[in-house]
Amino acid sequence: MSEFESAVWKVTGVLAVKQMVTHLLTVRNRLMTANLTFVGQKKGLAEDDAMKSGFGAAFMAPLKLLLFTWAGPTLDYDRLQGIVRNSIENEPYFLVAAAAVARQGGDLETLTKFVYLYGGARVMHALAYLFALPFPSRAISFVSGTIATLCMGVKLVL
Repeated sequence: MSEFESAVWKVTGVLAVKQMVTHLLTVRNRLMTANLTFVGQKKGLAEDDAMKSGFGAAFMAPLKLLLFTWAGPTLDYDRLQGIVRNSIENEPYFLVAAAAVARQGGDLETLTKFVYLYGGARVMHALAYLFALPFPSRAISFVSGTIATLCMGVKLVL
């Protein structure tokens, strides 16, 4: 496996962990706030009402413990969902382009650095988004990731 391919696999793992942690934080938030509705809904799903008592409450108790719903602050639900949406809108393009570049081969030393740049930029973007870090932190991380994706695309075209 080349250094470039290794970098792509590592960054893919980091992005997968970031996405799953974001999903778990969303579930934690919903459990802590008893917000069982989704964006755009006026009420929760009927089956979610079963979590409130009896077997459903007993079933959910270990999950609530594992997600530390008994301690710490709740996070902004809309910001968590924004991270998920932004990831879905951006990360697949980079990963597909990087996989295609790996298949194409050639001199990939510089592009390996862009793979790591992309991974770092996406993690920074998520943190900036979630914690509302001051401008231009989110913009810089977004533009850095976009530049890395464009570099992969240009390598494929040229």
